[in-house]
Amino acid sequence: MRHRILLAASLLYLCVANIVWIRIDTRPPFWDMAGHASWSLAVLRDFQEHGAAALKTLPNVSPGYPPLYYVIVAAAYRLLGSSIDTAQLANMPAIILLGLATYGIARSLLNPMGAAIAAVLVNFFPMMLWISRETLIETWLTAMVAVALWALIKTKNFSNPRWSLVFGFLCGLGMLTKWTFTIFVALPALWSARKHWSNAFKAAAIAALLASYWYIPRLSSMIQLWNQAAVASQSEGDPGFFSLQGWIFYIRALEGSLLLLPLFLAFLAGVVAVLRRPSNLSNWTPIALSLIGGWLGLMLLPNSDPRYATGALPAVAIVTAAAFERSALAQAALIVFLIFQHVLVSFGISSLPERIMLSRGNGGVVSYDWNVYTQNYFGLWGKPMREDWQIDRVLQRVSSESSGTVRVGLIPDLPRFDQPAFQFAVDLKHYPVVVTRQFATDVSSLLSNDYLLMSLGEQSAFGSPAPHAEEINTFILDHAERFRIADEFSLPNGEMIRLYRCVR
Repeated sequence: MRHRILLAASLLYLCVANIVWIRIDTRPPFWDMAGHASWSLAVLRDFQEHGAAALKTLPNVSPGYPPLYYVIVAAAYRLLGSSIDTAQLANMPAIILLGLATYGIARSLLNPMGAAIAAVLVNFFPMMLWISRETLIETWLTAMVAVALWALIKTKNFSNPRWSLVFGFLCGLGMLTKWTFTIFVALPALWSARKHWSNAFKAAAIAALLASYWYIPRLSSMIQLWNQAAVASQSEGDPGFFSLQGWIFYIRALEGSLLLLPLFLAFLAGVVAVLRRPSNLSNWTPIALSLIGGWLGLMLLPNSDPRYATGALPAVAIVTAAAFERSALAQAALIVFLIFQHVLVSFGISSLPERIMLSRGNGGVVSYDWNVYTQNYFGLWGKPMREDWQIDRVLQRVSSESSGTVRVGLIPDLPRFDQPAFQFAVDLKHYPVVVTRQFATDVSSLLSNDYLLMSLGEQSAFGSPAPHAEEINTFILDHAERFRIADEFSLPNGEMIRLYRCVR
């Protein structure tokens, strides 16, 4: 009974804490988060306008991602109203699903309290806390990985036909969430299929049939996205597969970004605890294969990012829980620590240093370091803030001075003051404005805009692209007769922004 109370209390705590966090935070989404929020709006409006016929165009909703996440967020928009708060709240069911599914997997390996500890851990890992409040696919992806692995355990090595079909159906949904789903599930599934290939084949057929809804019409765009990611990885300094940094990237990410040092040490203790139980070591094979497959598969991706590894966290949580399974005192200490760390990375503790670093990472454009702890993720995710990034101010200003569609060229690429952030505001409030990135330096390209947005300081962050920004800025300043200041304001990060009207 205690384990059920612990699991229920942890899920309730997280959901309430996220509601409070989202209620406080007023910042706009940015980059990937803003893009996902906009594409979900497009899904909602397509279904509102065309009904079931929108299923025909659903595979084309985004430039390169499967549609299930956007359908989920669109449903949330429909129920709760269209806003970034709603899009963030759409992760709530995934939090609950992830906890329950992780408990279900762990129950086949640990005692009830150990399984509950695993279910609590997976949602309290710092990376999961951060992304659970962002419009990113990975929270739902991690939940789908956990649910599929739970169903795989239920198949009993594919000896159960009914659960085999359920597993295939869930794998299809997982692939419609994000293609990286397969790297966390494929090896455990292949190992489990070794004695009952017939049921495994049926499951694979169901998964392939469901996934084909998106992957067949979007095959060419997948190839294009892969190539774009490869180019981006070079500019961001991501390590390659055949380098030492490439092999240790996700080990460093696990310690420095996903878990932080205390829980990373707990994970290592869990590995030792599992290895000291040779009698049931074979039962842990699917968990081990999920970790190994995820690690190898992530290294084969053209670019690297710690959040891509969240699909491995259900397995990490279950291994970690093995270290706490048999000690009530250790379990109590862990729960206290998890609440403390949740407050630290979610709301901040001003009396403590912002972070304590063990050692530097690879020293690239984005240095993923080995951390004891950090209260935020590169200053992008962390405590909620009441900030106005002036996006509505700009859009209201330019749209009020024209009777038609207005074109705005955005020169810098700063998080929360970027093209996807503007696009979400345009889509949400139906501003008659088109905001595009201004890359070209020639006069005709500049004057094709009605307005230009310039940053007087920083032009980009974390290797984001803002080519020729300084050159464009100099040209604008040197031609006051063609570019007239319409507005000037500062952003919450201190950057000074100017809005110029273009005189043709």
